[in-house]
Amino acid sequence: AEHGLMIKEFTPLQVKMAVCGDGRADKKRVAAMLQYSITLPHGPVLDDETDALAIALTTLVTRK
Repeated sequence: AEHGLMIKEFTPLQVKMAVCGDGRADKKRVAAMLQYSITLPHGPVLDDETDALAIALTTLVTRK
């Protein structure tokens, strides 16, 4: 905000809807849908990394 960038916040429901199309999706389903949407590195992805990628994807699909 100090640098004039827009700050955007999403609820977990919004992220799950954007990534999976279902607001009640669990973390495993969100991770699985991310693999279909973007190229992920080989090996396990941490939960925090999954969350960050899901939020980034939500930002892209909700841009106006």
